[in-house]
Amino acid sequence: MQEEGAAREAEPTEPEQIRAEIEETREELGETVEALAEKADVKSQAKAKVDERKQVLKEKQQELKGKASDLPRRAREVKPEDAKRMASQAAETARARPGPTMAATLVLALLLLRLFRRD
Repeated sequence: MQEEGAAREAEPTEPEQIRAEIEETREELGETVEALAEKADVKSQAKAKVDERKQVLKEKQQELKGKASDLPRRAREVKPEDAKRMASQAAETARARPGPTMAATLVLALLLLRLFRRD
C-alpha cells in the first residue's frame, strides 16, 4: 500500500504539468529522430567528406602556387658555386641510381616539350 501511495505522489497530477512533460518528451524524441536520420544519410555524409577534401586540396593548391611564384626570384639568387655543387650532387645521384634518374629526365623532357608547344 505504501508503494502505491508513493507511486501516486511521483506521478504528475496537474494537467499543465502532464502537458509540459509530454511536450518535453516530444522535443527529445524529435531530436533523437533527427540525429538518427543524419547518421543514416550516407549520401550527405559522403558529400560532406568530398567538400572537406576539396577545401583541403584548394588550400594545398594555394600554398603550392605561392611557392611556385617565388621560384623565379630564388633561381635568380642562386650563385654559380651553389649551382655547380647541386649539379655535382645530381650527377652522383644519377650514377648511383640510373633508373629513377632516367624516369625523372623523361618526365622533365615531356613537361618542357609541352610548355614549348604552347608558345
